[in-house]
Amino acid sequence: TNRVMRDARLPAVLEALASEGKLLTQQTVSATGYNFLCVLEGATALYVLTRRGTKKWDSCAGEALLSAVGGVTTDAVGRPYIYQATPDHHQNLCGLLVSRCPDLHAKVACTIEKMCAPWPKDVIDVSVRIPLNQ
Repeated sequence: TNRVMRDARLPAVLEALASEGKLLTQQTVSATGYNFLCVLEGATALYVLTRRGTKKWDSCAGEALLSAVGGVTTDAVGRPYIYQATPDHHQNLCGLLVSRCPDLHAKVACTIEKMCAPWPKDVIDVSVRIPLNQ
């Protein structure tokens, strides 16, 4: 999580994850790159951000590294971001969810979607790839 700019959705999400046994410990650090590194090194299982605030340049390198070891990076509810060099694609408007474990990632994305609805699906973000089944 990010210690500088937390939002009202995050405490309820973290509480739900803890009650489901998906969250054992919690650290709050404000650097996106550092949070990716913690997930990559296995120091934390997840990086959860339930607000806008990061940009594609904050997440692109971490996503590439994490993908190389089988990890997953998406918006907060599991939808992949699209990387393009156009002005309307540079923000991560729908948060971030980062994990080395695809199964854990999918379960946490479902929890976040339930806890935060209608956010982020009510956000217009052209850089989110919407699954065909939605």
